[in-house]
Amino acid sequence: MLKTYILTIVTFIAVIPATAHAWGDRAKESKWANTLIKTDIAYGNDDLQKLDIYAPRGQKALKPVLIFVHGGGWQRGDKKMAKDHGKFYADQGIILVSVNYRLAPKDLHPAQAIDTAAAVKWVYDHISDYGGDKNNIYISGHSAGAHLVGLIGTDNKYLATHNLSPTMFKAVFPNDTGSFDFNDPIEKGARIVQPKIDETFGTDPVGLAEASPITYARSNKSFPHFVMFVTAERPDAVRQTKAFDDALKGSGAQSEMHVIDGNSHREMNLAMSDPNSPISKKILEVIWGQ
Repeated sequence: MLKTYILTIVTFIAVIPATAHAWGDRAKESKWANTLIKTDIAYGNDDLQKLDIYAPRGQKALKPVLIFVHGGGWQRGDKKMAKDHGKFYADQGIILVSVNYRLAPKDLHPAQAIDTAAAVKWVYDHISDYGGDKNNIYISGHSAGAHLVGLIGTDNKYLATHNLSPTMFKAVFPNDTGSFDFNDPIEKGARIVQPKIDETFGTDPVGLAEASPITYARSNKSFPHFVMFVTAERPDAVRQTKAFDDALKGSGAQSEMHVIDGNSHREMNLAMSDPNSPISKKILEVIWGQ
């Protein structure tokens, strides 16, 4: 009798974790049930030249596409950082494509911009297979990613390699830029940020100007609509964003700048998929033309 009693208790206890785990899996599956996820799609031959797609299920109409380029000081970061963004925008009827790119110091500038443009080309050619509208593409990026989307959104040569133009974008959303002007010295956080800039882009003023979006914003060319966000906690970034915004407007482009109070640099990224944030609200407003 004693042995039987003990065996029953042990068996019962052993079942509890398995049952809890099963419930957790079902809850996770339910959360993502309406989102089609395709990961690690190659747009090039390098292991880092891959992208992830998050698309809403069960919608027949072609959907707008938002490309996201991650941050990480041009030297780290991963497309998986945008998983919450993918769920949020898919729930809003928008396909989100999160992009990886080669990283410094192994691969120096312009590898990152070249890869971003190549990923855009892949999206343009293939997104219709996932229900996306290749004529309704937007691009966003946080931190170093904000610099990269600013660069390919103003310097024609990266997309021209693929017979595309920056004006293909309905809007560009740089979020809390790593820099728009590498010849404008970084003060706050310089100990961390400046070595990454020096390592990735060099120290020659001519080369730094070539890698700076503001150089091209002053060229009086045709540009897409720019909608920029920057935290008030980073005065250097506010100054650079204002100068970039002024340069775009001076060239006749449609541009707007939004300074966000109370968000850290990291929180600026998280805010892109926070339904209560002015950042996500503005992005949706622009995409849906409200």
